[in-house]
Amino acid sequence: MLNVSFKLTSETKISGTAETLYRIEAIRDIPARGIKKGDKGGFVSTIEINGDARVSGNAWVSGNAQVYGDARVSGNAWVYGDAWVSGNARVYGDAQVYGNAQVYGNAHIDSIDGIIILVIAASYSVTITRKVIFTGCQVIKRSKVKSMTIDEFVSIGGKAEYFKAYRQMVLGAMKLVKPSKSEK
Repeated sequence: MLNVSFKLTSETKISGTAETLYRIEAIRDIPARGIKKGDKGGFVSTIEINGDARVSGNAWVSGNAQVYGDARVSGNAWVYGDAWVSGNARVYGDAQVYGNAQVYGNAHIDSIDGIIILVIAASYSVTITRKVIFTGCQVIKRSKVKSMTIDEFVSIGGKAEYFKAYRQMVLGAMKLVKPSKSEK
C-alpha cells in the first residue's frame, strides 16, 4: 500500500521536459509540515512511480515547486518555492530544497543531524558538516565555498557545467547546517 498524503487536482502546468504536472492537495494532515487536509501543494507528474509513492511519509511539495521524471521525495523532506526535482533525483530525510534550486540527474539530497550529503549528477559527492565541506576527497573551508570561482571548482575535480548547481545546492545546504558559535 502506498504511503501517499495527496491527490492530484485539475490545475496543471508543463514542466521543462514537457511533462504535464498537477497541483497536489493534501488528503490528510501532515503536522510535521503544518499541512492540513485540503491544503494545496506544489506540482508533481504522477502519484506513484513503479508502485512507489512519488512523495511519501511526511514529505511535502509546496508553492510552485515541481517534482517530475522519476524523482522522489520522502521522509520529512520538503521541496518548496520555485525548486525543481527531476530525473532520478531523490530528496529524503529532513532535507529541504527551495528557492530556485534544481536537483536533477541522479542527485541524492539527505540531511542527517547537522550533516547534509549531496550527490551531484552522479559525478561526485559533497558532504556539508558544521565545520567543513568535503567535495569528493577534497576538504574545503565553509568560507571558501562562498567565494569559489569556476576555475577553483574545476581544480578540485568538479565539472564546469555543474558549477552553478554545485554552488546553489551547497550554499543552500550550508544555511541548514550552520556551524555552532564555537566553530564560526
